Amino acid sequence: MAGAILRNTFVPTVVQGGQKTNVIPSECSCQVDCRILPGVSPQMIQAEVKNLLWDITNYEVEVLQTTPASESPADNTLYRTLEESLKKLDSKAKMIPTMQTGATDSRLFRNHGTIAYGFQPMAPVDSLSEYLSRVHGHDERISADSLLFGSQVLYQVLKDFCS
Repeated sequence: MAGAILRNTFVPTVVQGGQKTNVIPSECSCQVDCRILPGVSPQMIQAEVKNLLWDITNYEVEVLQTTPASESPADNTLYRTLEESLKKLDSKAKMIPTMQTGATDSRLFRNHGTIAYGFQPMAPVDSLSEYLSRVHGHDERISADSLLFGSQVLYQVLKDFCS
């Protein structure tokens, strides 16, 4: 996870080529999911791909979809309310702004000037690796304790922010 927030990542996810075993295909294609760091443009990624494939020259790179990274500030009333509500239910809890490795629909709100956070209050876990193994896995789930804790925190946020 740390590596994915420190550098651009490239994961080939769709590969297409020939149709028959005994025929060399006239062309092949590969779709690569690139997660790019804030401040990196598609043109910079194209240059990075060219550098990685330095001895291969007969190819084209086409950008199918791109969205620049987005963020929301941590110095406003909503952020402070999230933090205070969390601490009311767990005095040891800390809000730590972080960069995520995946995409979020929050970028759509941010593009229109709305503050948006990926706030997911959960009960403390014994093992971060156990938690991460459940994220987007075949058995994705959270514990009943986390569901209850998260519901209580979000109720407190609404109560405090909207009053």
